[in-house]
Amino acid sequence: MYTPKEFEKAVKESNGLVCYGTGKRFLRFIEHYSESDILQRLLYCVDKNKDLHGKNLEIKGRSIPIRSFQAFQDIREQNIVLLITNLYYDQVLDDLKEKGYLDGIQYYCFTHLYGMLLEENAMKKSIPSDIRITSEPVIPKKIHYCWFGEAPVPDKYRKWMESWEKFCPDYEIIRWDESNYDIKKNTYMYEAYQCKKWGFVPDYARLDIIYEHGGIYLDTDVELVANLDDMLYQEAYVGFEREENINLGLGFGAKKGMPVIAEMREFYKKRHFIDKSGNADLTASPVYQTGFLLEKGLILNGEYQRIGDLVVYPEKMLSGKCPYTRRVQLTSYTKSIHHYEATWADDTWKMRNELFEREMNS
Repeated sequence: MYTPKEFEKAVKESNGLVCYGTGKRFLRFIEHYSESDILQRLLYCVDKNKDLHGKNLEIKGRSIPIRSFQAFQDIREQNIVLLITNLYYDQVLDDLKEKGYLDGIQYYCFTHLYGMLLEENAMKKSIPSDIRITSEPVIPKKIHYCWFGEAPVPDKYRKWMESWEKFCPDYEIIRWDESNYDIKKNTYMYEAYQCKKWGFVPDYARLDIIYEHGGIYLDTDVELVANLDDMLYQEAYVGFEREENINLGLGFGAKKGMPVIAEMREFYKKRHFIDKSGNADLTASPVYQTGFLLEKGLILNGEYQRIGDLVVYPEKMLSGKCPYTRRVQLTSYTKSIHHYEATWADDTWKMRNELFEREMNS
């Protein structure tokens, strides 16, 4: 798989760069390369939206035209590099390949490149040499997980969960399901349960469980690679999924009765999973968790930080797998790998991630 440096070298040795797509990924590309010579080599954009054809984008004092698919012949003949700057890159690839537009064209995908840039940045984050804050462990040796819906736990999940016992043999591992947890306890949770959206049911339950019992919560797609004893010497902790958000699904812990956990739990007491129009609210929980912590003083830089008694860890502490590249890369301090099974997501999203993972590891 190509690297950002290989892409940049290809652009510099070509007659210029063309971007396919002018949406969110294109704007992220502009932002990242705003001070680079790469952006100065951008000739024009290609977009499927016919309403945009013939219009121009004003970028860094330059007027960049938007053209139709007919431009692909010019790209092929003039030694121009194509960068796919579209969020749905897999659909774009399939469409362009089917039409034969990519024959003889040197092309790259910005989502891949951006993922590698983020991954490289995440590997540079550091934590204190001693993360123990309290003199004695205050978080109990309990690992909690949720499994609602009464279906059997898939084998691949069981394999990852076996690592919990391997690295934390003296921890109590507690499964929470319909037999020992009241799924009607919270409206948001129960509505998600009735819709069989199992990935959303634990959003409230895990906060409630950790507040009431203390311990460490892990999603079932988390694989441990180290012992968690050091994590017990702090009153509460969470982790960055990437610089832009916090994700409790990576794993989080707290002592019993922590106020910050109670506040996060309270948020779900005011929400419905089904809106007034009867539609499910599929907003992923990291959006809510990050928003809550921003109000508490969280800085979105992916760095180790403390917000009162809550410790926030860099991405590689609790997720040795990059959510963009889907590759596993561990640091000396990594505790776990989050495999991003995304039980909350639709099939299209999952298929896109599976394709991404295959391509990144090919």
